[in-house]
Amino acid sequence: MNILRFSIVSIALVFSQGVFATQYEEDEQNFYVDGQSINDALGTVNDIICLMAAMRPDAFVNDGAYRATTYDEDCETGKADAAGESTSATATSSASSTTATASTAAAPDAKSGSKNLVEVTRADNISPVLGKVWVESAAEDEYEPDMLIYVDIALSAEPSITSPNGDFNLTYSAHSDLSNDLEGKFAMFGIEDGGMLGQGAIVAQGESLKFKELGGGAENNIAATFLQSGDKQGIYGERAEIVFTEIGAGSGGGGEGEGEGEGTDGDGNFGEDFDGNGGSGDPGSLNAPIELTAYYQFYMSKNDKGYCRKLASAESIEFPDASTLPEDPGENFDWGAYWEPTRTEVYNATDGWTDESYATKTTLVQTEECFTTDRSKAQRNVYAYGVYNDDGTRLAIGNPGFPMRATVQTTGPDGESIPLEVHGFADYWGVHVDPMGRAFIDENTVFTKETFNSNDTSATDEATYNVATTDIRIEKRTTEYLPLNDIDGLNFSIYVSDSYWAPQFKALFGGTKPEYDEYEGSFDKDTKTFTLKKGLKFFPQYTQVDLETPVSFTIADWQSKMVNTWGSVGDDWYYVEVRSMGVWSNDTRQWYDILPGGLESPELASAPTESARGVGMRTESHEFITPSDLTEKLYCITDCLSSTKVQATMAAAVEAANAGNSNATVASPYAAVGEYLKVDATLETVERGYQTISEAIDGFGAITSGTSLKLGTGG
Repeated sequence: MNILRFSIVSIALVFSQGVFATQYEEDEQNFYVDGQSINDALGTVNDIICLMAAMRPDAFVNDGAYRATTYDEDCETGKADAAGESTSATATSSASSTTATASTAAAPDAKSGSKNLVEVTRADNISPVLGKVWVESAAEDEYEPDMLIYVDIALSAEPSITSPNGDFNLTYSAHSDLSNDLEGKFAMFGIEDGGMLGQGAIVAQGESLKFKELGGGAENNIAATFLQSGDKQGIYGERAEIVFTEIGAGSGGGGEGEGEGEGTDGDGNFGEDFDGNGGSGDPGSLNAPIELTAYYQFYMSKNDKGYCRKLASAESIEFPDASTLPEDPGENFDWGAYWEPTRTEVYNATDGWTDESYATKTTLVQTEECFTTDRSKAQRNVYAYGVYNDDGTRLAIGNPGFPMRATVQTTGPDGESIPLEVHGFADYWGVHVDPMGRAFIDENTVFTKETFNSNDTSATDEATYNVATTDIRIEKRTTEYLPLNDIDGLNFSIYVSDSYWAPQFKALFGGTKPEYDEYEGSFDKDTKTFTLKKGLKFFPQYTQVDLETPVSFTIADWQSKMVNTWGSVGDDWYYVEVRSMGVWSNDTRQWYDILPGGLESPELASAPTESARGVGMRTESHEFITPSDLTEKLYCITDCLSSTKVQATMAAAVEAANAGNSNATVASPYAAVGEYLKVDATLETVERGYQTISEAIDGFGAITSGTSLKLGTGG
């Protein structure tokens, strides 16, 4: 009997995938219907069952305890219903949608592993299979403690037609593990080593599957029936609130008012039942939100590719605090019963709300809602994707990022030596080390690259590294001038939502104001034509559409229409401005500034000189280099730090802070170089002065020939 073989079947509650020929077609594709709270409960069920199955308990029955390493990433599936289509990667394209989302990706290179101690036993062939698991779950960040999760499993029947998930009970409880919290920062917040953080249970029997989870002030509930038709029906819980935001009429100053509800008394205090007559009503505070658990009936139709739900009931929930805990709970204290919240029904489908005002104070939808999982009606948002060759094989990445680990020795509270595993990740952007382990490593700590290959040995695949801090990072920017023709056929985007140039863009677009903020297209060097085929908007949400009629314009169109003229011909300040064209290409991840000279001579390129403007396109590439890569002397232009001055500035600041002088002024840490005034200077400017002689004589009238004018005579 294969313990937990049911996992493959139960995952079909929310996910399905096809099998094809190439890696491009075989790689897992996850599909997630956005905005559906049922996904939270279903996703947790799937993750738990998948992780249990990954421990391969079926292979070690009665073989004693063994170690198994699992990776959360391997069980992070999309949570769309199997009634949807797993090959929905060709759904309607959209960069943002609230209807559906999808992601396709090759197996991730970096994984976070959990260590598990597993023991599986079976008395005989007619007895249930029993399993016990001890999961060491490392915290995802420094704000959460590590956890120890204890799991009990009892499997009595394999999956069958009448019991599609098999018959089994799985219970678990999660507890804080503070063995690595050597500084005691979690204890400061009342978290005790071994304290209960959450618990849950999954029960599968016949056609039904039930799941309940409670912990951290939240809970998951679901009960589903798997019909032989492939449909599913049941009920699930969703968290919600009743929020009191209105303030009753009649406020302040002892004045009269009407209407009951929340308001203020004559002293400005809020009373829960204040009746608006100034000064009356019990002083108090505004009502806090009432936490709810709403229960929805749901039905998933395989043939209709649909999912419907309707609010069945809602109950208020009030979680206890620790104020009534006994000083010594004892070993047999029932923690589960203590933390069970008090529940009171506030709504049911027959009688409605116990308080009608609640209906306007919550976002719960009381009418039936239906959603489709039909890919032909969906829009797609790609969260992650894989890159493949033309033959369908995955594109190999030459130097990808990778996880690494190091084992260091720390000292426990009693002075004993404790091994601590420190995890890190290295990639193009640098090295990240788990914050909880940074204090215990130095430049001599040896990190081992994690490849997750069981055949690795220290002498073969597992490379080792040392991690060192650096006080400098050098970014090299290289400027190039290229001919406009070099972007022939390259995909690019151009931003046109420029209010200053709006009239010119309207003329360029044939007299019609551009409908989109940005357009995507390409340039054809043979016809000297730009063709835009996609439109993009960024507000109120990101939208990308294929244009029914592409927008086209030539270089000559741009030069004649994207023009601003200043002054008149003959003025010494007459100027004609042709707007430069800037485009961004996702193909090369570069910005191209197309200069006016590049439009005039698209086949030429030259950098600007003292006597000539640049021609072609200006573009810039970026890369990080090490100090040893520098071959030339560098000069600081602005904000140039001096090590001596930095030390003096910090010392003066510390001295002032210790003296309680928070308004003290300290010397600058910057060296006296760069473009700024280094001595006091006086600058005099003439307000309303004329910039040119044409401007100065503007408005002067011409004297008619033959007319004499004698000053002071009025004639």
